[in-house]
Amino acid sequence: MEVAWYVSAQNQTFGPYSHEQMKTFALERRLSPQSLVRMGDEGAFVAAQSHAALVRCFDANGLQSGDAGGGRKAAAAAAAPESAAPAASMPAEGQVSNFLVLVQVRAGSQRDFEAAMKQLGAHFRLNAQVWVLQSERNANTIKMTLSPHVGSQDQLVVVDAARNRLAWHNVSVHDASRLREVWKMPNER
Repeated sequence: MEVAWYVSAQNQTFGPYSHEQMKTFALERRLSPQSLVRMGDEGAFVAAQSHAALVRCFDANGLQSGDAGGGRKAAAAAAAPESAAPAASMPAEGQVSNFLVLVQVRAGSQRDFEAAMKQLGAHFRLNAQVWVLQSERNANTIKMTLSPHVGSQDQLVVVDAARNRLAWHNVSVHDASRLREVWKMPNER
């Protein structure tokens, strides 16, 4: 049976992730040696560099435990995997981008979800499950802002049209793997 990994970021637990996914997060520098992780369903979260299996991922990627760019930000990014796009084609963080937010919100939390959307920027509800949003935030931040307002079984997908990024919530490990593979550009495969 595959080992389940969990990531702790911004007072939330994300996962389970497969070992292959964790290796991918390290390779994409979305998981740092300092990111808080746990192997299995129980136990304390510790720095990723404490797990021999993950240390090999950082060594292969040239990351050492003192490298910058880790910590909570990297752990949060690992928690909401986004496809990698060439940096030269992406607007800098803080620049306005257009997003599609795909979600089915339960009736009881609709008002809270709409209030959260309003805080993120100009938005338009195209239909019951599709929103168009313009925001300076990134896909992961949008996902983290909206996910508390969807049901525990409802899926949330955020598509960043300008940065070629994707973030999701409540998607199975299998579906997340398929999403990630389909989202890759042909030159990234």
